[in-house]
Amino acid sequence: MKKLLCLILLIFSISLFADDDFSEEDFDFEEKSYETSGSFKIFNQINHYFQKNFLSLEKNKPYGSNTDVINLKFKYFPTNYLTIDSSYHIGSVIEDNKLSLFRTMSTPNISYRIIDFDESINNENSNTRFVHNINRLNIKLNYKKFEITLGRQAISKGSSKFVNPIDLFSAVSFQNLNNEEKRGIDALRIRYSLGNFTELDLSYVFGKHFDFEKSSIYLAFKSKLFETDMEFIIAKFYKNYLFGLDISRDIEGILFYLEGAFILTEPRSKTEVDNFIKLSLGLNYKFSNDLFIVFEYHFNQKGSMDNNKYLSVALDSHYKESGGYLLSKHYLMLMISYPINIIFNSSFKTIVNLNDPSFVLNPHLDYNLQENLYIDLDLFFTLGKSIKNNKVRSEFSLYPSIYSLNLRYYF
Repeated sequence: MKKLLCLILLIFSISLFADDDFSEEDFDFEEKSYETSGSFKIFNQINHYFQKNFLSLEKNKPYGSNTDVINLKFKYFPTNYLTIDSSYHIGSVIEDNKLSLFRTMSTPNISYRIIDFDESINNENSNTRFVHNINRLNIKLNYKKFEITLGRQAISKGSSKFVNPIDLFSAVSFQNLNNEEKRGIDALRIRYSLGNFTELDLSYVFGKHFDFEKSSIYLAFKSKLFETDMEFIIAKFYKNYLFGLDISRDIEGILFYLEGAFILTEPRSKTEVDNFIKLSLGLNYKFSNDLFIVFEYHFNQKGSMDNNKYLSVALDSHYKESGGYLLSKHYLMLMISYPINIIFNSSFKTIVNLNDPSFVLNPHLDYNLQENLYIDLDLFFTLGKSIKNNKVRSEFSLYPSIYSLNLRYYF
C-alpha cells in the first residue's frame, strides 16, 4: 500500500508540470517582496506536587521554572506563485532537571524530521539549558488547482478541539503553554482542489535520515455533502496503518463533529493482535454574547481500565507512534471561553478521566496591556488519588499542578 501511495504522489507531481500553460509572468522574479514578524514570550511557572510522585520531588514544595523564547519569522515571495517560509525559535529554560525529564516522558516524542540539531543544549550539572528549533523552512507553490509544499511545515488533521485521532503529527501535552505554532515536520505535501469544497491531499512525511520505515505517507479526501463536511484518510506510518474519518455539521448554529481512527498495527507475534480505535465526539456553540462552549467525549481503546497498567500504555510503541499520550479509555472534556471586554479574555478547560476518576482544571485569563503586548495567567490544577505503595491510582495525579504568569509580545 505504501508503494501505491508513493506512485500516486509521483503522478500528482507529473500532472502539475505537464501543464504547458505557464508563462514568464507566472515566474517573474523581478517582483520581490517579503514579510518579517516574530514574538518574544516569557513563561514563569510554579510546579507543585501535592502528592507523592515518581520523580522524587518533595510533596507540597513548589518548584520554579522560567522559559524565555524568541520566535523569528521570515516569508519571501519571489513570484506570484512561490512562497518561502521560515521560523526559528531560540531561548532558555531554567528548571529542575527532574521536571525536564517529566516533560519529555509525558509528550509523544515521534520526530518526522530528516535531520535536526540537538534542540536542547545543557550541562548535566546545571538547571539551565538553551533551546533552539528550526520550526519552519519550506517552499510553497500555488498554481491553478495545485498547492505544493516542500520542507519543514505544519500538517494538522481533524475537527476535534482536544484530541485528534486522525492527526499523527506533533501531538502536544495539555500542559504545553507555548503551543501557538505547531511543531514542524519535514514533508512533501500536494493538495489539489476538485472544486465545490472538495480536495485531495497527499503527503509523504520524511523520517530521520530518510529512513523509509520511520516515514509516513497519507492520502486524504475532503468534501462537503448534504451540508456536512467530511474527510477520509488512509495513512501508513512506521509499520502501521491508519484508516480515519472526520465528519462535522452545523445544525441550528451548533457544530457537531465526529472524528475516529482505526489503527492497524504490525503484529507483535503470530497470536498477539494489537489493533485499536481512537474516537472523539463533540459539539461547540457560540452564543450571541460571544460565550463559546466546547463539549467533547474521547474514547481510547488502547488505554487501560486498570490503573496499574498505565505505565505499560505510556511505553507502548504502537500507541506512541500514533501520537497518543492519554492512558485510560474514557474521557470527558469541556472548554468555555468568554471575552469580558475588548482587552480582557477568559477561558476554562477541564479534562476528566472517567475511570480513576481524576481531573485537570485549567482556568485562563489574558489581558491586552497595549498593542501587541499581552499578559496571561494560566492555572493547571491536577486532582486524583495519589500513588500508594508505588502503585498508580489515578492518571492526572502523575502531573504537577502548574501556576503560570506569562508575557507575550508580537512584532
